[in-house]
Amino acid sequence: MAAIPSPTPSSVLPLWSKQPNAPNPPEFINSVAISGDGNVVVAGTFCHLYAPIPNPPPCSESAQFGTYIWDGQGNALKGDLFNGWQGVYWVGASRDGSTVASGGWYSGPTSPQGFVAAYDVASKTRTLMATSLPGRTNMVALSENGVYLVVANESLYLYMQKSPSSWGPPQILPPPTPGDYYVAATISADGSWIAACTAKHVVMLIANSFGFMGKPIATTMPNASIYSVAMAANGSFFAAAGTAYSGDAPPPELDERDSTLPGTGYVYVFSTDQSSPQAAKPLQLLWSAPLPNCKNCRNVALRDDGAFLSAVGALTTPTTQYLGGVSVFKNVGGNGTVMWSGNTIRDPNGTSMDASGDYVTVADGYQDATPTKPSPGYFYLFDAYGGSLLWSYKTDNMAWPCVISAKGNAIVGGSDDGNVYSFSVAQSARAAYP
Repeated sequence: MAAIPSPTPSSVLPLWSKQPNAPNPPEFINSVAISGDGNVVVAGTFCHLYAPIPNPPPCSESAQFGTYIWDGQGNALKGDLFNGWQGVYWVGASRDGSTVASGGWYSGPTSPQGFVAAYDVASKTRTLMATSLPGRTNMVALSENGVYLVVANESLYLYMQKSPSSWGPPQILPPPTPGDYYVAATISADGSWIAACTAKHVVMLIANSFGFMGKPIATTMPNASIYSVAMAANGSFFAAAGTAYSGDAPPPELDERDSTLPGTGYVYVFSTDQSSPQAAKPLQLLWSAPLPNCKNCRNVALRDDGAFLSAVGALTTPTTQYLGGVSVFKNVGGNGTVMWSGNTIRDPNGTSMDASGDYVTVADGYQDATPTKPSPGYFYLFDAYGGSLLWSYKTDNMAWPCVISAKGNAIVGGSDDGNVYSFSVAQSARAAYP
């Protein structure tokens, strides 16, 4: 494992930070996104009270939540608020910065309904708001030009822009079996391919033709819990992050942090160069590999051509200093090999790569058990080729997202301390990068 110096004191300072709902009690920042050039940043506020619930609780599940958009210098472009339940679970941004989207829970808990929203950045207007989806929106993803929007909910939704100010009715793909739902979904930059995974261990690839979804090609992995999917921007490959078990895998809603579950973290890589979606053939796995010394794999990211991918998970044998791990794999010739592995202070939650695969980001941390035992969260930036740690930054609560722009010039992270943090790569990492 690559050695990581102590992250305290922090070796980099944010370019800016914002607490979107100040001066109210801070809500969680569960998801952030950034445009390809770093000039558009989006985040949402969220609250889910993890058991055991502290007294007093850190935030309220029935409150005012919002989707917030800034430019690269931290100037507010849009704040769209609603009174609802739990709030914004996921956000997305098109690479060209024209469009952002958000989703999560809108109302509940007696009859919960999810939502999806989209915004035109140039006019600072909301262009889509659907508030009666049957379940929580677990993920939103946009094509590079913002024309296509994919939504993972009870069903899979595909929206297509009719104009910068309007969207057509969604194409809807129900789950493969009753009682299943979509955990995550993503889309290639040109919008031609969609990858998705479900709670009942199904991974699927779907062709998109001018806003119409083709017949999925899919595979069921009963011995793996799949938590997320990511796709190369050029649509050549996609990857799933999951945990493999010796027997039937539990569904993702079972806390994968449970140390009693004897799992192994795996990345599963697929090529989109497969048989016609109309053919009655299952999706073929290209290769899979375990994360070194990790009991799960929580998130995965690919560079634009799919030749490198990063993955993160909790360590199987943690130490007094390190609880998590990050690995970078090379994807060449239909095989995957580990280029390097490193450690993180806490269990990691998210990772990202820039378009060229020069950098890897990681965010880590664990939900608070009580207000007197806060779990700090850390953001990390690694050299993707050699694995050296370029910098880290400590926050006062767990950090779920930390994403780098495709251009590799800007990074944004979010924390349960209620803050969104922006970092300039030019002022920090590039000075240390050979």
